[in-house]
Amino acid sequence: MVVCRTEFFGKHAVNVFETQNDSQNFSQSIASMKNLQGDNQSFYVCNLGSVINSLQQWFTMLPRISPFYSVRCNSDAVLLRLLAAHPNVGLHCITREDLDTATEIIPSGRILYANPCWTRGSLRNAAASQVGLITIETMGDFDRVLSTFPQATMLLNVGMSTNQEDPATELGCTFEDACDILQKAAEVEANICGISFNIGSGCRDPTLYSSAIQTCSELFKVAKNYGLQMNVVNVGGGFSNASFDKYNDFASFVEICVEINAALDYYFPLENFSDLRVIAQPGRFFAGDAFQLSTCIIGKQAVDLADVTHDDFDLGSQAYIYQINEGYYGAFGCQNVANCDPKCIPLFENEADYSSSQQFYGNVIGPTFDEYDIAQSMCHLRQMSIGDWLAWPKMGAYSRNNRASLGDVDIPAPAVYYYCNTESYELCQRLLSLESAARPKSIASTQLTTRRSSFALSLLGGSDAEDECYGSLSDFGDAFSFTDESNENAEEEWMARFQFQGPIFD
Repeated sequence: MVVCRTEFFGKHAVNVFETQNDSQNFSQSIASMKNLQGDNQSFYVCNLGSVINSLQQWFTMLPRISPFYSVRCNSDAVLLRLLAAHPNVGLHCITREDLDTATEIIPSGRILYANPCWTRGSLRNAAASQVGLITIETMGDFDRVLSTFPQATMLLNVGMSTNQEDPATELGCTFEDACDILQKAAEVEANICGISFNIGSGCRDPTLYSSAIQTCSELFKVAKNYGLQMNVVNVGGGFSNASFDKYNDFASFVEICVEINAALDYYFPLENFSDLRVIAQPGRFFAGDAFQLSTCIIGKQAVDLADVTHDDFDLGSQAYIYQINEGYYGAFGCQNVANCDPKCIPLFENEADYSSSQQFYGNVIGPTFDEYDIAQSMCHLRQMSIGDWLAWPKMGAYSRNNRASLGDVDIPAPAVYYYCNTESYELCQRLLSLESAARPKSIASTQLTTRRSSFALSLLGGSDAEDECYGSLSDFGDAFSFTDESNENAEEEWMARFQFQGPIFD
């Protein structure tokens, strides 16, 4: 019997387990309860301990660099609140919506606003919010800033060596254009304080970072010759943690850190650049591993494998197409982002999961039957059935902000269940205690509060434990919810009660 208690992060319930738990086991417990309710709505689980571990890993490996978490990657309220509690973490925004979210939970001085298409309206919005840093990358950007937000503190985004795995690395001005912009900034006494670049995700050559940092040092010298005082280097985003690195031939996070640290020490030694601020824009590094998605199979079709592979060599072999209740117009829109490639496994294990002779190739499609609504174009699983659950690990990056409809299809956003073990929860509390007392009034209610209680629930055991905690399992049917902010339906209401009462799982 594994016992857990319920704590509260503002209105969000967090299941705190006395011993170690993982996303697969926690998801199985939730799916089992949903099965008893006849509920097949997809859901996420979020491991807050993963976020804490990523913070510890970041500051251990990159001690000179302050991360500005990319809100676009995953704007989950609990994730943002936990990251923002760290005094050396900022938030990176690219839209007005991102900025509105960030200003609710963090001082404006810890916000980097990098709108890729500056308009006078977006600049007025930045000025009204008093953001600490904005990025520009063209002379046109610079001129608009001067006319609309002249007091802005700017970073100049420069394009560096191309990373073929991520087209985002191509964004930014050339070295020559950068020199021209710096010269004009000096002439009009504008505040360009540093250089920004982005190598992007899927980097195979970590020396791209040292080359980019060398270019930054050269532009610092150019700026100094023009009379500008520069003190910020932004090494961009695209960072991934070790669990992502091991499944491909990309440079590991450790290799990239070694290259960055050596380059910073060489080109920006502390004895000569004591006031230098080095920042970054990580997203999936903090969010990717923390979330696991579970979806239910709502349709199934047996097909010939050749129809799946489009290869006549496979004619005569069995394959299956599975339809699930979440798709491209929701969580799986993350596939539009470089190096996001969701892979599923059965949520509930079976002997066939370990026997290659009993596994079949197939596709996993979304609920709309649209040609683009594909969750995974090639899977290799035991034969699944309608009503079975599929787990999608590492689904925290770029999956939670995608909600759309196609025709008359309207699919609610998956709710989120939060969990961690006692040790991680204590670290969360310690982190929250570091927060500044000066906070916007609108987020005062998000301070961590506690409901001290313990319960015991055995899903597979006898009825005594069930009756002791909840009476009948049917009591879960009427409930209230603190799940995804955008949904107010019965499915969510049940789920929040499930959390509120402090469930305990086998």
